[in-house]
This record gives sequence, structure tokens and C-alpha cells, in this order.
Amino acid sequence: GSDGARERFFLYADYFAERQTPTGDFNYLFDWFESTAPWHSALAQSRGASMMLRAFLLSGDDRYVRAALLALDRFDVDCSAGGYQAIFEPEGVIYFEEYPKEKNAVINGFMASLFALYEIGHWLGDRRCRDLFDAGIRSLERMLPYYTLPWWTLYDRGADAGRNVHSPRYQKMVINYLKVLSVLSKSPTLRHFRDHWGRLDTPQNRAKAYFFKARRKLLYR
Repeated sequence: GSDGARERFFLYADYFAERQTPTGDFNYLFDWFESTAPWHSALAQSRGASMMLRAFLLSGDDRYVRAALLALDRFDVDCSAGGYQAIFEPEGVIYFEEYPKEKNAVINGFMASLFALYEIGHWLGDRRCRDLFDAGIRSLERMLPYYTLPWWTLYDRGADAGRNVHSPRYQKMVINYLKVLSVLSKSPTLRHFRDHWGRLDTPQNRAKAYFFKARRKLLYR
């Protein structure tokens, strides 16, 4: 209800809408490991589409609808062809990749990418986005066991799969993602992992995760 907040929101929404590429990307303009600027990410596309949707719901301006749909247009295209979809090899299921060049199957990025698919499917009645969301949930159900350690959870399934654990801050974040996604999807499997991962989040395990994460950063950065 704040005019000042509304004005700031549209300032940022228009900033990103004007910088969206003709193919729909909200590009990152910095280098990050193997990803060199400009590069795109399923996570950024989802965040951007969610923002464009809210701009439309607040203004009724159809140009934000076009931007939202364009942002998600290549979610059914493989990363190798410039899209956002990859295959999680252990299960042979599709997921949406945060780092298309690296294909590390970062689990928090995949979870985050699902939110806009649900929102566009729900608020705009877009069947394709709803189907992609449902497919993503089915994949997530089969992927989560691979990210679950006896004491904690994993950030990704890259080259050193099994050693890159979540920081305590990210552990809390992915548990919260699962809380929301389990409600949106009504998935018993997601509810199970939501509760199980929550039980792993103890002071002792957080301290252990801090140690492993700090050691990794010293070794690799």
C-alpha cells in the first residue's frame, strides 16, 4: 500500500524489462568460474519472470506478461542448445540448471527455478509452465536422496559430488524452499525430505558444516 515502495518496485521492474534480451534472458554481467559474462541461469530467469508477473498484476500492462513468458520460453530446451534443461544422470530425469555451462545440478538453484513456473501456470493459466512445474517436482522427488548425507545435505552433484555441502545459511534456505514446494505440489515425498532435512539442522551439524565449507573455500578459491 506504499506509493514509495510501488514506485521503487516499478523502477527495478522496468530496469530488468529493458535489459531482457530478445531471446528472453536476464543475463549475469560478471564471470563466475566457468561461466563468463554474459551468461544465463534458470534461477535468474525464474526470479525475473516472478518480478514481471507481479508488475503485470499491479499494473495490468501486458508487456510484463510477454516478458514473463519469454523468460521461461526455453525451459524445455537443453542447455547445450542454449536452454535451461539438463538431465540428472543418476535417474535420467530432467531438471533446470543454475549453471548451464557447468551442469552441476545445484539443488537450491533447481528448487528456486520452480517457483515462477508455478506462479505463471497459476496466475496466467499457462498450461506449459504448469506441466514443466509438475515435471520438475517429479524430478526433485527422485533427486533429493542423492543430496542427503547421514548428517547434512549437499549443494550440488558436480565433479566432487558428495563433498560440497550446504553452508548452514543455505541449509535453512533449502528447507524453507521445500516447505513451500511441498505445499504447492502436495507431494508426500517433499514433505518427508522437508522434515528429515529439518531434523539434520542441529547445532552440532551446523558447526561441522561450517568447518567443511570453510575448508572448501580455502582449497578452491
